[in-house]
Amino acid sequence: MMSDIAASVVLVTGDGADHLAGILARLRHQTIAHKLEVIFVTREEHLEGIAALKPNEFGSFKVFAGDLSTSARGRAMGVHAATAPITILAEDHSFPVHDDWAERIVRHFDDAWAGVGPVVRNANPSTGASCATLLLEYGPFLGRRAPGPARYIAGHNCAYRTVLLTAYGDRLGEMLESEWRLQNELHAQGHRFLVDPAVQVAHMNYSRVAPSLKLHHLAGRMFAASRRTGWTTPRRVAFALAAPLIFAKRFVQTVCEGLGPETRGDLPRSIPPLGLYLAVSAAGEAMGYLFGTGDRERELAELEYSRWQHVRPSEVDLQLDPSE
Repeated sequence: MMSDIAASVVLVTGDGADHLAGILARLRHQTIAHKLEVIFVTREEHLEGIAALKPNEFGSFKVFAGDLSTSARGRAMGVHAATAPITILAEDHSFPVHDDWAERIVRHFDDAWAGVGPVVRNANPSTGASCATLLLEYGPFLGRRAPGPARYIAGHNCAYRTVLLTAYGDRLGEMLESEWRLQNELHAQGHRFLVDPAVQVAHMNYSRVAPSLKLHHLAGRMFAASRRTGWTTPRRVAFALAAPLIFAKRFVQTVCEGLGPETRGDLPRSIPPLGLYLAVSAAGEAMGYLFGTGDRERELAELEYSRWQHVRPSEVDLQLDPSE
């Protein structure tokens, strides 16, 4: 029955059913799989194929065709379809490491937390390009020894009380475009977040340099465009001119994050691509402060949806069921 659903897991995918075996296998193996409502938001052409999967291990399985012009808009649609008191945002390329991942998340909401975040690991650590991307996207969440409060939690891979998300109504897609804005607002309202190192996901990263450069340039531009809202023109210009300083600050910060025991061994081979990625990201930020998104949100979304095309051939098998 729907009242037995403990959490809704929302995933946005631009791929068909053939690319979902990996994430579905890991969700089916969850200790509370029968209490999970799994919600996929996808393209119209993939709707029938994903709906036909019908895994019977879950308490509920829903598939919707939605607006995938950005992943955030699709994610917002999934959240509004959720019926559980807890919504877990997940990705088709980010895999729960332990079978009690969902159970631990749900248990934490017995306390007063508004959101619960994981520690992030690298699903494909064989290249410096992949390690550099992980550092850039999830550096603050790569290692932690004990559970405790945190100012931010890992975007797209964390859980919230559903009512806090649905309260944004039509604005939810906008807030999920840059999840740090959502977390800042919730924090300002007095809500608190938890990071638990026993809640882990293994994130699949680009391992090819060329598409990674484009990804980080566009991501930098979208970040700046969302940040500049309400700014005066002189302030926007000042931040654009500060791009070299942004590069230097982020480089030092990211290298320091990479000195943790979990990533220290990968740091030497990560530094060359890291420098490249940060340079194009800073250039993208400058463009975003000056000119906004440039209507390139869909381009960034398409890069995200085609992730399997931008990894080494030996890494494509991560999308498969590991038990087969």
